[in-house]
Amino acid sequence: MEAFFVLTKFYQLPKVEVIDDLKIILAFTGVINDDKFQLIETLNLVLYKNIDFVDALLCVKSKVYGLDLFSFDDRLNKRCL
Repeated sequence: MEAFFVLTKFYQLPKVEVIDDLKIILAFTGVINDDKFQLIETLNLVLYKNIDFVDALLCVKSKVYGLDLFSFDDRLNKRCL
């Protein structure tokens, strides 16, 4: 999510605060997104396992679709478990 990057990198807001606020926004009934659950799970991985957003999204997508995640980053492979 572009919003996560802009808020944490450009505006240097605390990651925990940004994640909490993005989860609240995603929970609104007016926000329509087929991947809400996946985005919330991605934000949880970013928060609790200290993984970059894109890597966390890859972890979640691979689990949802039952695919193996291949990465040259051994730490990512371990964190996705």
